[in-house]
Amino acid sequence: SSLSSFIVYILAFVAYIQFHKKYSSLERFFASPFGDVGAYVGILIFVFCFIGAAIFQETIVPIVTVIVIAVFAVIYYLFLSGEHIFSEEEREELFKAYLINGKVFHSV
Repeated sequence: SSLSSFIVYILAFVAYIQFHKKYSSLERFFASPFGDVGAYVGILIFVFCFIGAAIFQETIVPIVTVIVIAVFAVIYYLFLSGEHIFSEEEREELFKAYLINGKVFHSV
């Protein structure tokens, strides 16, 4: 479970970085005091945690299990999950971000 947790933490930092870059004009309820640098440091820390936890496993079974589950999850997400449907609130917020980002990029 710790190996999976480390992957989730790493992906949370990656998501923070992506949303910060792509939707910088949206209003947020939380702003990290360390910004993107803090997210990169967090990724680095949890990569080391993952490597450390993987090295000290007595067998290879937990590592293989996590990798197999991750591969199946990615395959399901990419090919089998179907069309992604946004709620009305998500559509409204993403449309605002689309308009704001369009104005920012075209004004440059």
